[in-house]
Amino acid sequence: MTGINYDNPRLDGNGCGKSSLLDAISWCLEGKTTRGLRSNDIIARGYNTCFVVVEVDVGNEILIIKATQNPNLLTVSGHTVDREALIKRLRLNFQSFLYSVIIPQAGNSFLDLSPGEKLTLFSQIMDLDLWLEKSELALEKSNEIKDSIGMCEREIAQLNGRLTSIVSIINGLVIKSTEFEYKKTEKTEQLSEELAKIVTNIEGFKTEITVFDIALKELGPKIRCAEDAVKGQDRHIKDLEFELTEADKELSVANHKITVIKDSLKQLEGVGAICSVCKQPVDERHLIKETKKLENGLKTLQGLKTVLLGAKKEININKSEIIVLISKLDAEFIQLRTKETKTKGNKNAIENEIIYLEREYKRLEIEIKKTKEQKNEFDQMIAEKRNEVSGVNKKIEGIKSKIAQLNEDYAATHFWVGGFKRLRLHIIEETLRTLEVEVNNNLASLGLGDWKIEFDIERENKSGGVTKGFITLITDPKGYTTKYETLSFGETQRVKLAGCFGLANLIMERAGLVSKIEMYDEPSEHMTEEGITDTLNTLRDRAIGNDRVIITVDHHAISYGDFSGTIMVEKDEHGSRII
Repeated sequence: MTGINYDNPRLDGNGCGKSSLLDAISWCLEGKTTRGLRSNDIIARGYNTCFVVVEVDVGNEILIIKATQNPNLLTVSGHTVDREALIKRLRLNFQSFLYSVIIPQAGNSFLDLSPGEKLTLFSQIMDLDLWLEKSELALEKSNEIKDSIGMCEREIAQLNGRLTSIVSIINGLVIKSTEFEYKKTEKTEQLSEELAKIVTNIEGFKTEITVFDIALKELGPKIRCAEDAVKGQDRHIKDLEFELTEADKELSVANHKITVIKDSLKQLEGVGAICSVCKQPVDERHLIKETKKLENGLKTLQGLKTVLLGAKKEININKSEIIVLISKLDAEFIQLRTKETKTKGNKNAIENEIIYLEREYKRLEIEIKKTKEQKNEFDQMIAEKRNEVSGVNKKIEGIKSKIAQLNEDYAATHFWVGGFKRLRLHIIEETLRTLEVEVNNNLASLGLGDWKIEFDIERENKSGGVTKGFITLITDPKGYTTKYETLSFGETQRVKLAGCFGLANLIMERAGLVSKIEMYDEPSEHMTEEGITDTLNTLRDRAIGNDRVIITVDHHAISYGDFSGTIMVEKDEHGSRII
């Protein structure tokens, strides 16, 4: 493909639209030109809209792709699609498309890039950034898991703090519960002691009552005996008084008789020979007899009087003794009665005390029962707090199980942070070995048959990071190995093309495609005639060997007999067109 610029002849074949034709294909399929332009930047000067239609065979599928700017629209065989869906159907991303279908003029070739840029571009072309994205995703996920572990650990710390607080509360409640039980037991023991004292007192009082009953039982006969003694002595006194009265009567009679006898004796003493009464002569013997009789009678009466006085005296003595005895018996009787009254009073008092104590006993029994049955409210509180502790512990165990699972997930996920990088590195190394074979095969056809190319790439360092690099090493026929950048200009152009061919083959192979067309924009730039010939021969062999159409775009007409045809792009004041 060449061109001619009638609109500006001084430009020769430049500016007639050859590269724009390739850009149109790139924009339609990938959304931007080979130079990265998009949106309104791709519309030709003087216009406000444009559209491009490209027919593409992908596998067994024929896609009619139409892209329009102002309005923005993308359709595939009449159906509106988004750009991402289209690229998936094409199987080639923008970088892969540029390095396998359209190899543009603008920018550096793959091998001309810096090691870092080369590696980045290679990753994009081979879609190897997926593994970095997966690594980042694994890192993000592992960090999320780590954050979750941190949150769980903080939650456990909070729960442990809560647990400590609850345990402290429980300890306080246990102390209060113990104090409550201690006071309850102490009160029960005190009440029981009081109850025991009451029982002892009641038993003691009952013993006293028994003693009092025995005493009263013993006092009864004594009192009756004393009473009978007093009554007997009273009767004895009465008998003595009766005897004394009789003795007084007899003494009175005796005194009267004595008086009468004395009077009679006096009369007899005054009697002379003649009785003054009867005037009869008095017989002296008779008088003596009568006198003696009277005297005997007087003597008898006086003896009787003496006896009576003695009896009276004895009666009075007996009476006095009996009175003293009665007084003593009365005192003893009163004493016994007093003792009996006091004993009965004491017994009544103790009986009343027993009644009081029995009532107190019943009250204490009720109070003891109430005290024993008194509910320890702290136990319920402790049980609730212990249930709370159990619940918190279950939560902690659940969180610990979750942490254990998260740790397993973290270990598994974090492994892939480096694992995906290692996998990517492995894929890169394997792919580069394939690329080396492809490039080395093309070096011979480009006149560098005894040359050998090697690629060295990034390595993971000890800190877990990646040392980036994509170094191209060239070994010449003499065995000297040097970097690609040190080659001469002509050597560089040949190696560059070999790299382009090898990379294009690799891209298509990985995409599962067989390329039927390749377009090279200005491939002969800065080459010698010999270099141009070698390049075109290589492209010819590549086209024939791979059964594909290869279009070389050049603003110079190249005299090469093996071209199968020429596409001319002309530009005049009306625009550009293909003839």
